[in-house]
Amino acid sequence: MLSSKITSSVCIFRRFHVAVMQRRNLHFFFVAGEPSGDVLGASLIRSLRSKHPAPLKVTGIGGPNMEREGLVKTADMDQLAVMGFLEVLPHVPRLYSLLRRTIKCIRESEPDFVVTVDSKGFNFRLIKALRREPRGSKTKIVHYVAPSMWAIKGEQREKKMFLSRNLDLLLVLFPFEQQYFSSFLRTVCTGPPVFELAAIRRRAMQAPVESTSSSLPPSKQQISDPVLLLLPGSRVQEVRQHLPILLEVVRSMGSKHCLQFRILTILSMKELVDNLVESRGLKESIQVITLLDVEKRIEHMRGCSAAVAVSGTVTLELAAADVPSVVIYRSNMFTQFLAKRLAAVEFISLPNLLLGVTYENILCCRMKRDGQVFSQATAES
Repeated sequence: MLSSKITSSVCIFRRFHVAVMQRRNLHFFFVAGEPSGDVLGASLIRSLRSKHPAPLKVTGIGGPNMEREGLVKTADMDQLAVMGFLEVLPHVPRLYSLLRRTIKCIRESEPDFVVTVDSKGFNFRLIKALRREPRGSKTKIVHYVAPSMWAIKGEQREKKMFLSRNLDLLLVLFPFEQQYFSSFLRTVCTGPPVFELAAIRRRAMQAPVESTSSSLPPSKQQISDPVLLLLPGSRVQEVRQHLPILLEVVRSMGSKHCLQFRILTILSMKELVDNLVESRGLKESIQVITLLDVEKRIEHMRGCSAAVAVSGTVTLELAAADVPSVVIYRSNMFTQFLAKRLAAVEFISLPNLLLGVTYENILCCRMKRDGQVFSQATAES
């Protein structure tokens, strides 16, 4: 059902391919600021290399997935992994310093394409500055992952004008985004990378299987105790905000139920996760796992009985793995206030937005630090 609403196109940059194939030694400068953007950027680089016969030069800001596809880094991606309103303020000097260095690097290297991936707070400032450069009109600028303008109330004419004037192409993940942006901007829908994986896509598009004596797949039936998977986010800020709450879920539920607890994180967050788990005295109760490959992550998820995840692209991975999930997000009161007043959508998780229904158990209440709300919701599901 979910995949039927997602385009299966993997021919990224199709409208540039004629021009691209006629040229040689193209230079792409990427800017990805977080792990989800790193996955998207890696997928795009892989697609470009498969379509272009000559070697491509790929430089910029990215993570381990993009490096694996040949990216030569000019700066560390972790410097951009900040989000929110008040949360960004302490990092403003560092972000502007990185912005100036990135502009200088692009000016000196003169790439054919600048591809910015998500992280609109930083990337849109970069795009605006590049268009002021003398060569700004020659370098093609592409943004990957649409800004969530459709989720905010109002016409947003200034934002639409900014995008139409400064972008040569917008790559979006979902069909409803293409419908929204294509009226004023050249737009191509790529679909999420999670559905580029052939095996997962075939599985997602299959008709529901007939029910058997157990509703769990074989990988789940073989586990003696149910596994609760915890996904605290991919940014330092998110992990610090959410993991203490999730650890209280472990403490509360572990005393009442026979459960296995696992935390799935990324390599750059493992030290922080390990320290927080150990500081709560739960080192022996929780298995911390780091998996970089998306396909391996989803296969691991399929062996879990349920999950509690911080809202983000990981919810699509959980949906592809058919894991019942509780989706959470905690922010400061000011950010919550603004979100409630500006939001034009009912759901915070991507599967729910795509389906338009309550597909997962979403807790529409203020998050309490003691984790009792989450323990109760997870136990009931």
